[in-house]
Amino acid sequence: MSAARGRRRWALLAAVVSGLVALTGCSVVVVGRGSPARPPVTDVGAGDTDVVGATGEEVDVLAHAMR
Repeated sequence: MSAARGRRRWALLAAVVSGLVALTGCSVVVVGRGSPARPPVTDVGAGDTDVVGATGEEVDVLAHAMR
């Protein structure tokens, strides 16, 4: 096997591995069964929450009205 042919094989292998890594993205397989949170999350009253960084601007007033 010539050196040029060996380099081509390594280049092809590197391209295939790079392509597979790019196609898989940042995914993780999680093994197990899903279960609800314990204790279950409950709704809170409107006066019991604080929104950090909210001001009296129109977007904040609109978001507060939609809750």
